[in-house]
Amino acid sequence: MPYFTATGTPYFDTQAKGAIIGIQMTTSRVEIMKALLEGVAMEMRLNLELMETSGMKINKFIATGGGIRNPKWTQLKADILNKPIETKEINEAGCFGAAMLACAAVTGEDIHSLILQDMGQTKIFYPDHYKAEIYSHKFEDYKKLYPALKQFWNPGV
Repeated sequence: MPYFTATGTPYFDTQAKGAIIGIQMTTSRVEIMKALLEGVAMEMRLNLELMETSGMKINKFIATGGGIRNPKWTQLKADILNKPIETKEINEAGCFGAAMLACAAVTGEDIHSLILQDMGQTKIFYPDHYKAEIYSHKFEDYKKLYPALKQFWNPGV
């Protein structure tokens, strides 16, 4: 459970705590780091599942900024989300978005046409179907963790 601060959607629990399940004396630092990254990606998948349940269809993700600097991390997210992730050569997405809004305001160009312009695709990370299948099973277990652990950080709830 990657909760170092309050949870985001869907729980919005300010009392939530992080947890690593299944740790042993032989667990390495690398395995702990991977578990933390998997937890973050599982939270992303939880939100993806909620969006798709509500009728949104998401075929791929577009990633920018510092998160794309590590290809292994981007691949891990593609495997857990079971969706392709297209990376763009944009280091500061917030600044880029502000610049697009400013451009639309100054030139009168439609913001939607600016958004659809090519932003320099770097690479597409496709999910590894074998790993995606394994993560799909792990995700079903992951969804059970929050309700099971909530009682320990929210006594009486």
